[in-house]
Amino acid sequence: MKGKHKKLKFLLIVLILFLIGLETIARIIIYPPNVPSFTMSSNIKDPNNDSHNPLSFEDLDLTMKDGYRINGTMVWSDKNSKKFVIYSHGWTNNRKSGLKYLDPYLDNNYNFYMYDLRGCGENSPYKITMGEMESSDLIEIIEDIRSLYGDDIKLALHGESLGSFTSMMVLKDVSNIEFCVSDCGYSSIEDVITSNLKEHHIPGFIYHPLSQYVRLRFKENWNDFDARTSLSQSKTPLLLMQGMLDETVHPWMTEALYESSIASIKEVHYFEDAAHIKSQKSEPIRYKKIMIDFIDRVERQQ
Repeated sequence: MKGKHKKLKFLLIVLILFLIGLETIARIIIYPPNVPSFTMSSNIKDPNNDSHNPLSFEDLDLTMKDGYRINGTMVWSDKNSKKFVIYSHGWTNNRKSGLKYLDPYLDNNYNFYMYDLRGCGENSPYKITMGEMESSDLIEIIEDIRSLYGDDIKLALHGESLGSFTSMMVLKDVSNIEFCVSDCGYSSIEDVITSNLKEHHIPGFIYHPLSQYVRLRFKENWNDFDARTSLSQSKTPLLLMQGMLDETVHPWMTEALYESSIASIKEVHYFEDAAHIKSQKSEPIRYKKIMIDFIDRVERQQ
C-alpha cells in the first residue's frame, strides 16, 4: 500500500510539472515577453527609395466591434488613388515593419495601410491568438477601409509571418481582393508551433496536449486554422516569398501553400540566403522586381 501511494504521488508530481510546462509554453506564445512598442513618429520614411520621402501619412485608428481600438497609419501614394494595400505584421512585431515593403506599392500608386495587431505596437495589451482573432480583425479592417474610401477601391493584402497567415486565412471569407502577398507565412498554426517546438528541442507531440490546454485555458482553437484550406477556396492571385534559411517558417510550408492555392495567378519565390522575415533585406532589388512584375501581371489580367 505504501508503494502504491509513492507511485501515485510520483505520477501527481509528473502531472503537475507537465501542466506547468504547458502553461509556460502557452504563455510564451500567447503573451510573449518584450513585444516592442513605439509611437509612429513624424519622420518615418521609405528606407528603400528616398524619392518617396518625405512620406505623406496620417494616423488612422479603427475600432473593432468588440470595442478594441486598432492603431494604424495610412501612407499616401496619392489621395485620389483608388488602390490600397493593407499590411499585417508578424508575431511580437509592430506596423513599422511594413516600411520596408513600401517602395513597389508607392511606385504603383497604392496607398499603404499598416496597423498594429492586438497586443502589439501602440495597441492595448491583449493575447496573441496566432491567427484566430487576428483574422476576425482583418476582416473588419477590410470592411472599414472600404467604408471609408468606397466600395469601388482596389484592395490588396500583404503580410509577414503571422500577418501573412492572417491575410491568407481571410481570403475564403472576403471577396474582391486584388491579390495577396505572403512573406514567410505558415501553413497552419499546428505546423508552425510543432516545428518551433522541435527547434527548441521539445518533442513535437507536445503540440496536441498543448492545443487542448490552450483551448480550455485560453479559449483559443488553434486546430481550426489552416491557410491551405482557405487557399483551396480562393482564386485571389497569390504571391509567396520565402527565405531558404528560415528556421521559424520552413520552406516546405510555403510549398504546401502554393500547392493548395487554386488561384490562376500564383507565384512562389525563394531567397537562398534569407532567414525569417529577411527576404526583402537579403535581395532588395530582386524583391522589388518580383513585386512590380507580379502587380503588373495581376493588373493586366483585370
